[in-house]
Amino acid sequence: MTRNQKLSLTAAWRPFEHKVRGLLIKEKILSRLQNKKVLVACSGGLDSVALLFFLSRIDQDCHIQLHVLHIHHGDHANKKFRDLAESDVRQLCQKFNFHLTVKKISAGSDQQSETFFRQQRIQIYQQILQETASDFLALGHHMDDLLETRLMRLFRGTGVEGLKAMSMLRKKVLRPFLQISKTELFEYLNEFGIQFRNDPTNKQSENV
Repeated sequence: MTRNQKLSLTAAWRPFEHKVRGLLIKEKILSRLQNKKVLVACSGGLDSVALLFFLSRIDQDCHIQLHVLHIHHGDHANKKFRDLAESDVRQLCQKFNFHLTVKKISAGSDQQSETFFRQQRIQIYQQILQETASDFLALGHHMDDLLETRLMRLFRGTGVEGLKAMSMLRKKVLRPFLQISKTELFEYLNEFGIQFRNDPTNKQSENV
């Protein structure tokens, strides 16, 4: 991160931020975030770091209260990366004074499937939503994730309803970036000099 990072939360809004804000207004979501508490799932990767930074920036507009949740996927073969990602998120939260909760998934060698981790994440989301009395859970899924999910469901023979896959706001789950590409997220963080850490073995969960 850059030395001037502390100033970036109050810097002039960028075109990317105006675009996402406009989408939230169009979908009648922004008004529902006013004065609400949002739990932000942050892995330390591109999409979730961009999500956290974006929400912290629009806080000046809709006065949301952020609480960050980082889920460590446990002491398996990728532990070194997971430890580094946790450290990155802790530093980011400390720098911007975000409240942080860290949870660790315990998994044996026979429990390391993506389905297992997805189920564990969902349980943790529900638990921390309740413990923090948060109104919404924010996830960093973007356009590329949505297209991939729809393609997988098409191959599985999912009907029209199933192809809707994800929406920007479904019950308590907020996904502001579903109409934003991965490239746009990268350019957004690069504009502020914000670093992120990508897990080469990571597979996005289909849904929450």
